[in-house]
Amino acid sequence: MNRRLLPALLGCAISAFGQTAQLCHSPGSIAPNQTSQFIGSEQEKTVCGRVVGVHQTQKVTFINFGHAYPHQDFTIVIWDADRKNVGSIPQDGACVCVTGLITQYKSKPQIVLKDATKMTIQHPLK
Repeated sequence: MNRRLLPALLGCAISAFGQTAQLCHSPGSIAPNQTSQFIGSEQEKTVCGRVVGVHQTQKVTFINFGHAYPHQDFTIVIWDADRKNVGSIPQDGACVCVTGLITQYKSKPQIVLKDATKMTIQHPLK
């Protein structure tokens, strides 16, 4: 490979990666892999990241970030009683921001989402 071409390609790859990472961010937000630091905080936090998996049952919807279940970094939990208030459920690859209190279940950080005003779906991954 041409020695001049390699740095240019590497620069484009880094630029593209940086741009993708910025698209899943909101001022003052935290990344899914940082959420465990805020478990039990009395202050609401905004978490932004890419959806890596969605699992729906009759009782609950789980939206996972970071890694696929059971190794997810963070989960949005939507109980069936709240699903109508939440509206659209993001799909895999979507860039999502959610605001709420970070709790835990089986040592995994989560936010229980009750209404649509606390979640924004920025765009799907293409």
